[in-house]
Amino acid sequence: MRILLMTGIATGFGAVFGSPLTGTIFAMEVLAIGRIRYDALIPCLIASLLADITCSALGCLPYSLPPVVYKFS
Repeated sequence: MRILLMTGIATGFGAVFGSPLTGTIFAMEVLAIGRIRYDALIPCLIASLLADITCSALGCLPYSLPPVVYKFS
């Protein structure tokens, strides 16, 4: 059940932010505080990559914050 939850978190990051590797690492760290479960690496990575590929194929742009422009006078 924990691996399935990690996979869901990684999938969300891969789809929304367009960063499948970061989503995989974040998902593995969040649920196993202090200990990373390496048996969840492959399922999380595959799900996150597939989510990113699917969103890219559908033309969805990853979420990003607008750039901040500072004007000095």
